[in-house]
Amino acid sequence: MDGSIARPRRQSLLIGQRSLDVYNEVDQGPRFVRWIIGKFRNWGFLIAKHAWLAIIICLIISTLAMVKILLTKQANDITGYTPYGARAKDEYLEYQRFFSSSGLPIAAYLFIVAKDEGSMSRPDYLDETIQVLNFALNNITMYDSISGKNETFNQFCQSFCQINEPVRQFYFDNERIYSIKA
Repeated sequence: MDGSIARPRRQSLLIGQRSLDVYNEVDQGPRFVRWIIGKFRNWGFLIAKHAWLAIIICLIISTLAMVKILLTKQANDITGYTPYGARAKDEYLEYQRFFSSSGLPIAAYLFIVAKDEGSMSRPDYLDETIQVLNFALNNITMYDSISGKNETFNQFCQSFCQINEPVRQFYFDNERIYSIKA
């Protein structure tokens, strides 16, 4: 082989015909492409000659990156990837204003259905629904580490706590209608 690029002669059983054809196409193509091929070839020979050093350097860099990742405080800010002025940011702020005055917007719903799959607007079923709502509001407790005591849902809920209030209003209106009929 003649040419300006000195190549070590290495014989390998793993080299196929296509690899040999590409290896012999050094003097073809634009000058920049030939230059890049030469640089990558030299880089490959360097890595092959100093394989263990290359492996150790890669492991050191990977270990440093892993340590940096582990020591970096993670922040879960879903707005961090949204561009400024995006409609999604405005909608997210409106969502927070609607559901929560401060903190995470959390709404607790009670989904109650009749066992016989009938209407829930029957007076007995509405009465039992209101009893369940009252039980949940007054008997579900959560420990408050700041005050050091257990608080009921009514006490620890700060915003949008009356999500089930329309059911209560429907019950009272329904009760009033039935009392007028009687």
